Amino acid sequence: MTTHRVPQPHVACSWALDTEIVAGKGCILIDREGREIIDFAGGWCVGTHGWGEQRIAEAVCAEARRGLYVPPTFQWAGWEELAALLCSIAPGGLSKVYRCCSGSEAVEFAIKCARAATGRDVIVSVDGVYHGHTYGAASVGNAIGRHMGSGLPHCEKITFPHTIMDADRALSELAALVKKGDVAGFISEPVFSNAGVRIPPPDFYPRVQELCRAHGALFMMDEVAVGFGRCGTLFASELWGLSPDVLCLGKALTGGYGTLGATLVTQDVFDRCDGIPDYVTFGWTPINVAATLANLRLLLERRLTGNARTIGAHMLRTLQGMRDEGLVRDVRGMGLLLGLTPPSHINDLQQRCLDLGLFVEGWAEPDGTPYTLISPPLILDEETADRGLAILRSALTA
Repeated sequence: MTTHRVPQPHVACSWALDTEIVAGKGCILIDREGREIIDFAGGWCVGTHGWGEQRIAEAVCAEARRGLYVPPTFQWAGWEELAALLCSIAPGGLSKVYRCCSGSEAVEFAIKCARAATGRDVIVSVDGVYHGHTYGAASVGNAIGRHMGSGLPHCEKITFPHTIMDADRALSELAALVKKGDVAGFISEPVFSNAGVRIPPPDFYPRVQELCRAHGALFMMDEVAVGFGRCGTLFASELWGLSPDVLCLGKALTGGYGTLGATLVTQDVFDRCDGIPDYVTFGWTPINVAATLANLRLLLERRLTGNARTIGAHMLRTLQGMRDEGLVRDVRGMGLLLGLTPPSHINDLQQRCLDLGLFVEGWAEPDGTPYTLISPPLILDEETADRGLAILRSALTA
């Protein structure tokens, strides 16, 4: 079977793979022909329990049968229940939650909070890091396309900390910016997901946090992609001992069973930006809240952060063996967030894998180097991981 990219007649997207997915079970996707495909992408860091998890599906169906929509101007116990759960497991002193529809919107709320809480304009981020597609998120990230104009004003970028030398340069750039007194906040991912699955030096973010606190700028972590066990800890901020003022969540928050985001802030930040627009028509509908609560309870019950550490370490060792054999140029990762740089003569690794029954994602690092992303559902077991890695090896040697 040869897969290829095809245009869509009515859906507004540039292209889609010529494979229609009709079902899924665990870490397996099933196409219209009944072919099983091992899912090493997990919806790009979305999947926690994989597909067809009945406990979550039943929670969604039970809420759907009630047929209830609650206008955000009312109270509803489900909102407080979810917000309290998030605050109880989040790092640091986060105690208030803004309701959002997506991860991109969660980043938008972070920008609003930083500017409202400090009375300043400038938002600093790391060059080449993705934060979403909405205009503000695209502006602090790398998603302002060539036809979209200049983006949101007052957005500054510091050097991507690819090496220790780059990290020192980035810290010097940040120090110069915050000393001007007009920086509202700094936002970035604690582990860089879309930017090549790159891991910053361990002292990078503690030093960033220190600079922000010393100069009155909010320290904001975007964990839309890397939160909820993906990197082997419940939140990736915990890897570096961070206490963010603002935390952005999405993707694995629902495990793919709903559309919901959240922006967590400290009480101090909330008090200083009280009154910003927070009405979200479809933020935290009862069906999405039911999906999210079921997903998070099951995540904690199954202790999937431990599985991410164990299976992720096993996969990383296997990938390092492929690197040592010369099959790939580079590998790296934390937990079940893994990245590899394929050899320069292979420019169709995703298609090769899909032909053989494995789905991986591909993108480019900030410097343009292509890479392959591996972010399977957190329930992945060793046997399925090995089957997928064997397919990957076959694709690399075909």
